[in-house]
Amino acid sequence: MKQEISKKSAKELIVKNSSIFALTIIPLIASNQFWAIPLALSIGLINTWGDWGSARAKELTDYIIEHKDEFLADVVESDKFKSIFLNIMERHMKEVEEKKRKMFRDYLRNVGKGIHPKFNYHSKLMNILDQITFEELDVINIWNGKLQQKLVEKNKTIGYSLENVDEKIEEIGLNEHQVMFAFENDKIKPSENELVFILKALGNYGLLNTAENNGAAVGSGSDGIRVKITVFGKIFLDFIKP
Repeated sequence: MKQEISKKSAKELIVKNSSIFALTIIPLIASNQFWAIPLALSIGLINTWGDWGSARAKELTDYIIEHKDEFLADVVESDKFKSIFLNIMERHMKEVEEKKRKMFRDYLRNVGKGIHPKFNYHSKLMNILDQITFEELDVINIWNGKLQQKLVEKNKTIGYSLENVDEKIEEIGLNEHQVMFAFENDKIKPSENELVFILKALGNYGLLNTAENNGAAVGSGSDGIRVKITVFGKIFLDFIKP
């Protein structure tokens, strides 16, 4: 029978092996005892990275402290969360871009809030977070309501009426010209060729369904591709939501 680490021994391990890091997380453990074990499990990883690891770990735990009331005790105490926490801690320490680290922090918070509790493909999702570019994120995020917001603001459609635009985007999908409308007036936007490449990359991640455009979408031609967001894509957006 495996021996489970106790919260008391976890706190002792933290203080003994990572004094600099311990000073930053003692307030978190004091307010929420269930954090002792996942934090203790990450000590070896943090120590391997030295002061660099401690600084990045502090950045993550400061965020957790800021949002501590959103984390559910039964979720944080689960084996699934402990595994995800260790994976995120390592990625957070290695990631150069602050924008990406923020995504990892938001992802951990959303897991801790208990969204999609039956979802079991976190390794796949985290691998996508490792690989996805900011340009690809800008495109997938139009399915978070950016396109619909643009349509309402401009009182325009993309071949669909404003009354049923959500249903039509879900049912029929979008071609690359319609996706491009979400970037109207943006200072930085992809070219049409770049957009097609990005949409195909998002399809390879499993976030979008992509197909050669056969003209089924209202207002579309017969060239290019047509895309719909997948169930996995919607879950992905839920987990990275700020």
